[in-house]
Amino acid sequence: MTKKRSTVSKQSPPPASVRATDVKPFGRTFVVNDTTLTPETELRDDVAYYPKPHLSKEAASAIVFANRAILFGEHTIGFLVQGKDNTYPFDALMFDLCIPEKPRLYLLAISTELTPMMLSLIAINSYLANKANRDALRAELTVRSGKDKRFAKAIGAYLTDERTLEVLLEQAVRKGLRGLCIFNTDDQKDAEIVTSYMGAHGGHIDVIFLRLYKVAKQTVLSMIPSFDDLKAEAPKPQKEKVMYTEEDHLANASELSKSIYLKLKAEALKLDTSLVVNPKGKHYISLRREGSRNLAFFHFRKSSIYLVVMLAEKDVQKLVKTAEVKRLPMSVQSFWNGPSTGLVITSMDHVKEIMEVLKRLVKG
Repeated sequence: MTKKRSTVSKQSPPPASVRATDVKPFGRTFVVNDTTLTPETELRDDVAYYPKPHLSKEAASAIVFANRAILFGEHTIGFLVQGKDNTYPFDALMFDLCIPEKPRLYLLAISTELTPMMLSLIAINSYLANKANRDALRAELTVRSGKDKRFAKAIGAYLTDERTLEVLLEQAVRKGLRGLCIFNTDDQKDAEIVTSYMGAHGGHIDVIFLRLYKVAKQTVLSMIPSFDDLKAEAPKPQKEKVMYTEEDHLANASELSKSIYLKLKAEALKLDTSLVVNPKGKHYISLRREGSRNLAFFHFRKSSIYLVVMLAEKDVQKLVKTAEVKRLPMSVQSFWNGPSTGLVITSMDHVKEIMEVLKRLVKG
């Protein structure tokens, strides 16, 4: 008598459960109902959390965009940039205006697989490093604010007479621009690769990991870390302060540049003996009134002096006819804290007209 073969198929074991008492894998959690999230008040230690397969990019994006205020806070404003004509290495932009005086602008990318996530990280890192990209983004946001009524109304609530849209965008793009990559994965090795990359190259990028769990009859989304925890920056170690001298700045300057600088300095001090020559900065020597703001900044190049003066270009053009006058973008003028113009000094013949500019600054 022949034995019958068993018809019971072999099944892979269910995924290992995680107890709620082990809070490390969870971060902040939400109950998922279609694309709606409801924050969980606390983890339940009486049930097991079973990992579920990760979402598709479309499903993850739908949840993130539909629940922006819940995930990132009421003071965030976001809009999509993706589409057929999208040339950006990210899916959306999001302003964080929790502190309106220090606005942040996030380049938001969402991915569910390791390779696209790594490409997003690399592309956003490259984008952030390019000043031309940042200037173009600021210009496009200005145009967008005039066309997108919803965005204009939302951001208008944070504007004041002093904090105009131009000022807010300038601050957000120049000082508060960061990447935020959201990675929906159930593969711990993928997460470790991303974390390793971030440790080596992610100075201006943050990563949030999303994971799905089955809890009883519900689906729970885990967010690691929470957005609030992400923004809580660890205290940076204090760096030893380096004090620079005039000799340090002049060390690599040509003899001609040294002579021009010393002549300009001597003539400026004749105009006002209370002027302060401050060489302590790393990149320039500044000239200012004691107890007041800077008037000019001397940068020493190989065969010239690049002088930034705190005077509008139209006023400089009236005084300077032979030295090269450089128009500064608004973003650069904002960095110098006011109307400013660049001058390239390559000859002793330029000294007389440069002194007219310094005289205007000192007497003004």
